[in-house]
Amino acid sequence: MRFREKKCGSDVWLIKDGRKINAKSLVSIMSLGVRSGEQVTLEVEPTDPETLDRLAALLESMRE
Repeated sequence: MRFREKKCGSDVWLIKDGRKINAKSLVSIMSLGVRSGEQVTLEVEPTDPETLDRLAALLESMRE
């Protein structure tokens, strides 16, 4: 679920239990300890609907 700067110009954050991490960092993502079925909040700054849709689809695909 890592997005490099060249592919995504926005800041991308994952939030779980009040903890907000940089979703462009695999280590940060792993540190959240998200398990299948748990709810996270996805934040993209500045708002970029295309990036948000791609990320939401990726997260949804990981539930299966």
